[in-house]
Amino acid sequence: MNSYYDDVSENEFQRLANQYGADFLSVENRGYGYGNNVGITHAVSEYAFQWLVVSNPDTVIEEFSLNGFNPLEKSILAPDIRTLSGKRQNPMIAKRSKLAERLIYLGFKNESRLLLCLGVCANKIIRELFALGCHRENKTVYQPHGSFIVFSLSAIEALYPVFDEGIFLFAEEGLLAWNSAKNGVRVLYCPSIRVVHKQDGSMKFLDDINTQLKDSNIYVYEKILKGENSC
Repeated sequence: MNSYYDDVSENEFQRLANQYGADFLSVENRGYGYGNNVGITHAVSEYAFQWLVVSNPDTVIEEFSLNGFNPLEKSILAPDIRTLSGKRQNPMIAKRSKLAERLIYLGFKNESRLLLCLGVCANKIIRELFALGCHRENKTVYQPHGSFIVFSLSAIEALYPVFDEGIFLFAEEGLLAWNSAKNGVRVLYCPSIRVVHKQDGSMKFLDDINTQLKDSNIYVYEKILKGENSC
């Protein structure tokens, strides 16, 4: 899957796909959600599988084991993802805090660094408490990091089309987490899959990262709030 950037990268990806006998899909660059949804739709229509991995191009798999996980369950696996500096990226959010969500939203909406920091710190505290026992398999978490996600087929069927295409980049995992909880899809921490995330490889071309981050987080919060109020 290539979200078109330029002819040089497009031609190189096509060459590599031909060399290794892989499917090659080229789509216009309409963001993380759109590109992944196209790839997921292709996989579902063309292949029989139990698990499907959605991965950024800047990740390296160090270990991959699905022992102990049932592919027939509606589940999303959140691997042990580390940056090059060793920073842990999963779970992105260990347990949902509506207070933290509200603080982060108000921080972005009102351009208040204080409120934003309070919300982020609340999530970090919850995350650190989780980390004390994070060696355990099958531990339920709320939000997985989007750089490397493993879906069971039944989870894809429950969430389809899986990602919200109204978001170009950032915060997609927030809606995925909320939709998963709403549709009975469990997000499970999976340290038997270990991934290194080199980071930032897909966003060097963005000149407005701060604006995009703000707009995406506001969009996600307001969409979740609307969904909860309509229930």
